[in-house]
Amino acid sequence: MFAINPRAVARYRERHAQAGGKSDPGDAAVLADILHIDRHRHRQLPADTALARGIKAAARQHKEAIWARQQTVSRLRSLLRDYYPAALLTFPKLTHAAALTVLRAAPTPKAAARLSPARVTTLLHQAGRRNDPGLAERVSAQLRQDTMRQPAEVEQALGVAAAGLLDIIAAMSGAIKALQDQLNVLFACHR
Repeated sequence: MFAINPRAVARYRERHAQAGGKSDPGDAAVLADILHIDRHRHRQLPADTALARGIKAAARQHKEAIWARQQTVSRLRSLLRDYYPAALLTFPKLTHAAALTVLRAAPTPKAAARLSPARVTTLLHQAGRRNDPGLAERVSAQLRQDTMRQPAEVEQALGVAAAGLLDIIAAMSGAIKALQDQLNVLFACHR
């Protein structure tokens, strides 16, 4: 691989066509001519080290995991909008550990009606969140809001689907965290 300045490529392109229009075949010919004629004026890039390839692979997987999780979160948001809009009002950020924990315990409006503030406090502690004054009561009240409801059978089916998506999001969040930790280790080793 050779590092070639884009401005230099533009000047070489003017040798072949005055219009300066870009095209893949034309650009390939220009790049080949640059190396054929003036190879000695351009420096060759060193090959990637194993560490650099490891960083590249981890970074790509980290990025793709984030995109996949966001796609799953969007599916969950769409599902909740259909049968449980109070959950979206209560937890606008569905990737937060508190949202995942509480919604996993109450994936339907019927289950949320049975969720006491004391149970919400316990769930928030499990998620690693401190209980700010009135937070558990506010979450419990928001989940119990009167909204239009689906028939019980539909809510139950959609609740099972939502619980599955919540599990997937939690697993993806763990994988993203592991990839981030791996990237930190690799970057620390890279000079």
